Amino acid sequence: MTLSGSDIRALVTRPQELAEPLVTMIQQLGGGAWSLPMIHIQPMAENQTLRNQVLQLDQYSKIIVISQNAARLGLEHIENYWPQMPLKMTWYAVGSKTLQWLKSYDIEATCPEISIEKNKSADSEALLQLEGLQQVSGEKILILKGKGGRELLETTLRNRGAQVDCLELYERQKPDYPENCLNRLIKEHAINVILTSSGEILANTADYLSPALSQECCLVVPSERIARMPEAQAFKRVYTAQGADNHAMISVLNLINSEGLT
Repeated sequence: MTLSGSDIRALVTRPQELAEPLVTMIQQLGGGAWSLPMIHIQPMAENQTLRNQVLQLDQYSKIIVISQNAARLGLEHIENYWPQMPLKMTWYAVGSKTLQWLKSYDIEATCPEISIEKNKSADSEALLQLEGLQQVSGEKILILKGKGGRELLETTLRNRGAQVDCLELYERQKPDYPENCLNRLIKEHAINVILTSSGEILANTADYLSPALSQECCLVVPSERIARMPEAQAFKRVYTAQGADNHAMISVLNLINSEGLT
């Protein structure tokens, strides 16, 4: 895992419950790390539409889970209505942490391969390249996700002939911080790297961050798509991780540390 003797002083911006393990990991490896969530996850209130979709789970041939939060909240609802998991369906996960959540419920799922050498990341684009999602005409597919967000998966699968339903399990909310909260934190701890795990988190971070401080920090993003966002261009340097999981982030921090922060 490396990092020891590091000059890394990183800010983790993911939701608090997901940030703490990464902060601890960086600190244990000898780096500095602090957390300021740039997005809050609010579970959707259970309603009849949600209940109906969960009760009809066995009508779907494929289930796609796009995030850790979707896995956590979705599986809680499923457990409430299905004492025994329905059989004869194939599960897919976006990201290794999502895959781990499914495994904790004894669900075998397929996840895109992550390869630093081949520049492969476990995102929606990679998921759509999997063999099992090519010939889906006439199939019913359920996507467990947050409210809103990208529509790439459902649009592409519908274009391939599938009937696609989305089970929205949570809302992403921008945190309400004092105007200079982020800038003060960065100055106080001499933070030099900001870790982001989604485009929305990057956009929220940019809203709170002064242009001058962004020029003093390296930015880590989880995909090339997010690296191309206008908000990313304001930073000193931009590094693309092979996904948003902890190990992908640590790998990039090792690279930054080896290159130097000057």
